[in-house]
Amino acid sequence: MASESLDRGLQSVPRGLPSGLTIYLQSLDAVVRRLAGLSRGSEKAQAVRRGDSGITLGGNAQTTITTAKLADGAVTSAKIADNTITGAKIEMGSIGSRELGVKSVGEEELQPGAVTTSRVAVGAITTEKLADGAVTPEKMAPGTLFDMAQESGTAADGEQVTLLGNFAMMPLLAIAGFKIPFPDDASRPVEGNLKVSLENLHKDTATGRWTFTARCCLEKPLEDGTVETISSGTLAWSAAGEEADDAG
Repeated sequence: MASESLDRGLQSVPRGLPSGLTIYLQSLDAVVRRLAGLSRGSEKAQAVRRGDSGITLGGNAQTTITTAKLADGAVTSAKIADNTITGAKIEMGSIGSRELGVKSVGEEELQPGAVTTSRVAVGAITTEKLADGAVTPEKMAPGTLFDMAQESGTAADGEQVTLLGNFAMMPLLAIAGFKIPFPDDASRPVEGNLKVSLENLHKDTATGRWTFTARCCLEKPLEDGTVETISSGTLAWSAAGEEADDAG
């Protein structure tokens, strides 16, 4: 009976009441309906129809609102209490990257083993991401580490040196030191340009060996455009590079 009185207003007014009191009671009923948002034609009245089987009032029964009673868009964020939606209420796969806020997933949110190889983007692991000593020989792909061919020696100025090592490609050359004597004639001033270099590195097509020319001297440009060698010396050199597979 309580639901009928709410839905239809006052069912009857005792006889003999003054008309002013009757009008007052009817106005009070209208005010209560407006405050509750249940006046005819309101959004709440359209979303929830009082007197339907989904809602009962009075007695021990409590108000029950089923899915069919909720209008589309009726449940907003403000209507949902904190910590109400648990993981069990979320459909599998319903939360994508669009629903995740920036930096919302931290290390604590990742399960052990959650980030697999397929989840790592190409080029994502840079040098800064690798800890010191993290890359061990076992982590290197076959062929990444190669055997080195090395040799060293001394050569005089103008000497052509042939490397004996079987290098797979052009080796790297370095000068370890040099020595140039000064002229014995003290009356002649020592002036000129110091030249210490390893020149014309190339692979001999006949022997398959790499060769270069050593230069270690003190030169002086002349007025006629030529160069005079004042003093010649020797230098120490070293060569290193990848050793060919067929070394022998």
